[in-house]
Amino acid sequence: EVHLGERSGVFLIPGHRVLEVTVRPTSKAAALMRLRAETGARRVVFAGDDVADEEVMASLGPLDVGVRVGAGPSLARFRVDRPDNVVAVLEALAVLEVATLQCQEREIEIDTPEVRDAFDLLNHTSGPSG
Repeated sequence: EVHLGERSGVFLIPGHRVLEVTVRPTSKAAALMRLRAETGARRVVFAGDDVADEEVMASLGPLDVGVRVGAGPSLARFRVDRPDNVVAVLEALAVLEVATLQCQEREIEIDTPEVRDAFDLLNHTSGPSG
């Protein structure tokens, strides 16, 4: 008797309440690396809610942002409770990116309620992800 995972050319990817079966050896982390190379992206924002997403979280660089959606151990820098809360994280990151670009262009400090709110939101969603 041969089990599915023992078959030649069959690859199993465990997830949360799911077992992905593929005939190609691939991963989300490999796909992300390929997309980064093809697009020249300097930064990546990745949100995931599954144990299979942890390979991507582990591959993120210091300028990248990982967001874990839901409970469970994670290497992600940020965590939110529900998928719709990822939007708030993206909005906060966009505010901070715009403020950073404005500071670089004008060489001024930007201290606005919008920037403070963005920092507060990100500080609230960061911390130990265990």
